Amino acid sequence: MRKSDYLSMVIAAVFLPVFFTGCSNSTADTSQEIPRPVLQTATERRFVELPTKVSARFGVDEDLFYPEEVRVSSQGEVYISIGKAGKIHKYSPSGELLQVFGNGPGSGPGEFNSILNFGIDPDGRVWANDTRQRRFTLFSPDGELELTFKPESYFSQMINSVAGPIGYYGFQSPFFSVVDSGGRVENRFGRLTESDDEIGAGMLFVGYLKSAPSGEYFVYVPMNNGKIVSYDARGNLRFYRHSLGGPVSLEMTRTKDGNLTYDTDRTPMRFQQIALNVWDDVLYMITIQHTSDKMYMDAYDANNGDYLYSMRVPIYVEEPCAPDFVTDTTIYMLCDSATSLVAKKRVDS
Repeated sequence: MRKSDYLSMVIAAVFLPVFFTGCSNSTADTSQEIPRPVLQTATERRFVELPTKVSARFGVDEDLFYPEEVRVSSQGEVYISIGKAGKIHKYSPSGELLQVFGNGPGSGPGEFNSILNFGIDPDGRVWANDTRQRRFTLFSPDGELELTFKPESYFSQMINSVAGPIGYYGFQSPFFSVVDSGGRVENRFGRLTESDDEIGAGMLFVGYLKSAPSGEYFVYVPMNNGKIVSYDARGNLRFYRHSLGGPVSLEMTRTKDGNLTYDTDRTPMRFQQIALNVWDDVLYMITIQHTSDKMYMDAYDANNGDYLYSMRVPIYVEEPCAPDFVTDTTIYMLCDSATSLVAKKRVDS
C-alpha cells in the first residue's frame, strides 16, 4: 500500500533490514554548512477517524519477561524481543510461536544482557543490538548464530543499510557512523547543531533511529526537540524538517556538577515522541501530549518529511498498552501481559 492509495493507521515496531554486504567507499561531506530545519506547512493535526479492534494477541500463554520491542516482516510475521530472557520470539500473523532466536541471558555466543533494538532482513535473518555488551549479533532464519562483532566506537543505537551497519551516539557530532562487519568506522556524517552545549545536553538528541525496509535511507527523530532528519545510507542529507507544531524552545540549566539539562520550570514538555518507524515510504511517529495524556499517530511522507495526517491512538486496549510499531493496516501494542495487534480498516484517501 502506498500513502496515495490509503489513509490508514496501525501501530507496530520498526522493520530493520540487515545487509552485511560491506560498506561503500563514498564519504559524505561532514564539513558542509549545517542546514536549518524546514517548517511544516500544516499547523494543526488532520485527523482520520478509524474503528479499532484487537485482532490477535501474542505471548498470552508464555512468560515473556516484559516484551520490549516489536518488529514485523514483509510477510506479516511478528518478532518480539524479551530483553530479560535474552531472546527474540517469532510468531505467525495469527499469534502462533514459530521460532526463538538467542540463547538466553549471558555473555556467551548468542546470549544477551539486553536487546535495545533488532531487525529482520528480507531473507529472514535476525540482527540484534546488545548495548550493555557493545555487541551486535546476526542469526540465520533457523536461529543459528552467524556473526558477532563489537564496534570500535560506542553506539547507543544501530541499524543496517545497503552501505553497511550504521551506528548513532548523541553525545558526538557528526552523529552517525557507518561501520563494516568487523566493527571499524568507515564514514561519519550528520552535523545537526552548531552548539557544543546542545550536544552536551544529551537529551536534545536522544531519540529513535529507524531504517527504511529497503535499507536505502534512514530517519532519526529526537524525543523532545521537534525535528525530523533523514539521510541516505551513504550520508547524503535527504531532508531536515520540524515536526508538526514547529520548533521547540528548550531552556537549559546547569546542575551542581556543571552538566547541562532541561529547565523544566521554563520548558514544559508539551509533546514527546515515543515510537517511530518507516513502512512503505510513510514515516509513522507516535507522540504523547503530556498536558492531557493524549496519544497520537502522526504520518509523514518519508521522502520529504511533509506532514500527511494523524490518528488518535487508544491508550487502553483491554488493559494498559503502549504502541510500538505501525504498518499501513495495524497497530502493534506492548501491553502488561502480552503484545496485542490492533487492526485498523483501510480508508481511501
